[in-house]
Amino acid sequence: MVLRVISIVIALIAFVTYSSLFVVDERQKALVLQFGQVADVKEEPGLAFKLPFIQQVVRYDDRILSLDTMPLEVTPLDDRRLVVDAFARYRIINVVQFRQAVGTGGIVTAESRLERILNAALREVELNELIFLHRIWRLLLEECRQREKEWQQTRELEVKKPLK
Repeated sequence: MVLRVISIVIALIAFVTYSSLFVVDERQKALVLQFGQVADVKEEPGLAFKLPFIQQVVRYDDRILSLDTMPLEVTPLDDRRLVVDAFARYRIINVVQFRQAVGTGGIVTAESRLERILNAALREVELNELIFLHRIWRLLLEECRQREKEWQQTRELEVKKPLK
């Protein structure tokens, strides 16, 4: 009888200990949420603690992320159809502001918003501005950087330059 009680207590202690530990990978940042509110931010890799059953851990990738959009058919002023395949590179800098900006949707919500911005920038480009290929990139990057500056204040996304 005593042995059974001791084994149950040991199993309960092991379960609670296991529930209160989590690992932050070196490629991630973690938010500890308590009843949906941010309780702590873990940016350093390693073992971390949380209150079991009360706190939850949400992990975000700390690497440069890629967004590949679907090819978009653009019709400039002279009615010539262009098919444009665009992409963006971004990184989450501040996970607390990112969480507040996109909510529980996380990366999926941020990427859908970023894709809408990128598509809107592509549709605003006129054909006479598309004379040279390097001009296309310059215009798109300028537009994305301008919109990225607006977003960065609330969403903390960083758009990286493409490799040449």
